[in-house]
Amino acid sequence: MASYFVDTLGLTAVMAFLVVTRLLRTRKTASWSQIRGSVTGVRVRALGDLSETLIDVAYSFEGRAFEVHDLVTDGAELRDFPVKTPVELLVQSRQPRRM
Repeated sequence: MASYFVDTLGLTAVMAFLVVTRLLRTRKTASWSQIRGSVTGVRVRALGDLSETLIDVAYSFEGRAFEVHDLVTDGAELRDFPVKTPVELLVQSRQPRRM
């Protein structure tokens, strides 16, 4: 019975953490601008037995050109991002280099 209580309490704490983290991120990015960029490079980085796909993206914001490197694609595969693929980005208006 005590083990069930501890498991339930732990699961509840994890869920609360995830919800709060998501709310804070949404609040932080609410004033950011959504823009369209274009993939300029793509590669896979090995992480032990796992790997992640990283992309480079070029975009312009308020008439200035920018390029960011090594954006993590959250489980996407290499074939999902051929060069010149359009992608949506959130850019902080005061610091357009920040994603």
